[in-house]
Amino acid sequence: MYKKFLFGFLSLAVFANAFASFNDLEQHIFEDEVLKAFESNLVKGYSDGSFRPDQPISRAEALKILLGDLIPKDYSSSNLYFSDYSQNDWFFQYLNYSKENNIVNGYSDGTFKPGNFISIAESLKILFQTRNIEVTQNQNFDWFENLNLKAIELNLYEKSPNNFVNVNDYITRSELVYLIDKISNESFETNNLNFNWSYQNNDFSLSTLKSDTYFKLENDGILVLFEDGFLSFEILQNNFESFEDSLKIFKPLDSNKIVNSKYFSSKSLAYANNDSYYEQAMDLEKNLIYRISIKKSTNLKEILENLSFNTSNLKTFNNLSDLKQNIKDIVLVEGAFDQILNKINNKKVLYTDVIGIGMGPIDYIYLIDLNLTVKHERNSSTILQIKDGENSDF
Repeated sequence: MYKKFLFGFLSLAVFANAFASFNDLEQHIFEDEVLKAFESNLVKGYSDGSFRPDQPISRAEALKILLGDLIPKDYSSSNLYFSDYSQNDWFFQYLNYSKENNIVNGYSDGTFKPGNFISIAESLKILFQTRNIEVTQNQNFDWFENLNLKAIELNLYEKSPNNFVNVNDYITRSELVYLIDKISNESFETNNLNFNWSYQNNDFSLSTLKSDTYFKLENDGILVLFEDGFLSFEILQNNFESFEDSLKIFKPLDSNKIVNSKYFSSKSLAYANNDSYYEQAMDLEKNLIYRISIKKSTNLKEILENLSFNTSNLKTFNNLSDLKQNIKDIVLVEGAFDQILNKINNKKVLYTDVIGIGMGPIDYIYLIDLNLTVKHERNSSTILQIKDGENSDF
């Protein structure tokens, strides 16, 4: 259900370049990202010194910001693809470039509706397409939910999940800037590897690895690229009841390739052949899974002998069973849900009742890893009811 706003579209003409800071950004959650975008000339402010961070953004303005410097400086086009714009519009070249490069299509009536507000999902679609990030199209989900699941996978909502609870809401000016900044600071060129990064530390040591291509990842995992292979160390939150359960989806080679684990002494299983080594281990104390993958046609022995991992200062995750009990304990406790919601990565909004029961919007949120649905009163961050499974019938 879309948010409803009483104010109309504000044109880009009122923007001004004169402000090095804004009078309405202090202590805003996305203040740093907005100021960074302003300094790089990605966004501008208004003539009254404001940025209006929580104001929704139009389709045309969002398109300009999402394209940024991706549009060639010498690009020019005079075609008219839609019935509701002209060559005199400030966004004309941005819209034409997007149409000619299959970034946007417009509506079935031949319009683009440049002044309409854009949703979070529509923004994600353009964001992923312009950054060449592939989105899996699961036929069991609506198009916008597939985009949302990809955003969750890439941890794009990390700083403030509550801003992105419903991807069909209109996106605000600051939310859009934050998503662009977040995705610009990540490396997603390795989508063939299953990374689930969600935190930072600085405690790994590498020695004598002969490669100039390193990817420093958000959780202090590593990816090292060689001319003929790669090495990666993944850190995943443990969502399994036992180590044996975690191995059901970890079978990189056939069973006769199982070897002694090299890096972790307990709760660990390794596979190897002449040019590959894979190991998965479970850290019960931190509730983490470590996964090492090495693929290289030469010098595998040298890599194995000259690599060390220090996991002593990695963040500890909450056990899922404990987290589920925590949720049960705070039903009808006002203001208690936000902190727990931030700890849960895999979730989806089944639907939103904007009228609710006289209090405010009611979100029905399915917590996938916990297999639990919560009825959440958004304004007060209160859980009204919970039900097992994916269930919106309260």
